Amino acid sequence: MDNNQEPQVTETPTPDSTTVPVTTIPEATATEATPESTFDFSQKSLIAAASYLGPLIVIPFLTNKEDPFTKFHIKQGLVLFIAYLILWVFSGFMFVMWQIMQLINLGLFILSLIGIVNTLQRKEKELPLVGQFGSKINI
Repeated sequence: MDNNQEPQVTETPTPDSTTVPVTTIPEATATEATPESTFDFSQKSLIAAASYLGPLIVIPFLTNKEDPFTKFHIKQGLVLFIAYLILWVFSGFMFVMWQIMQLINLGLFILSLIGIVNTLQRKEKELPLVGQFGSKINI
């Protein structure tokens, strides 16, 4: 309710001939009721977001690799997936450094979340640290 609009009080008669005050509140405007969302949950964006979910990168690769937006995110997601695989292999050999490996794993997870947010906001923005390697991949 805007500050400029005041509730209206009207009197309505009841069957026993007494009047009862009734307060009506003006309806909210359309701008107050529907906030704008910056996320796009279309099929194209959701398929591109699957690029950042590890082995699910196969889905956008098989279904929509001709689209430039999806192709960009497939490349970014492939770089992350390769980094996850390298981390997995090294973690088997370097058990002594498991804490450092867990920190790197957390960093890769955060980069995946950043990539998913970028796809839902329809941005073609490279991921920090590893995104530059995506442009070197040919699909």
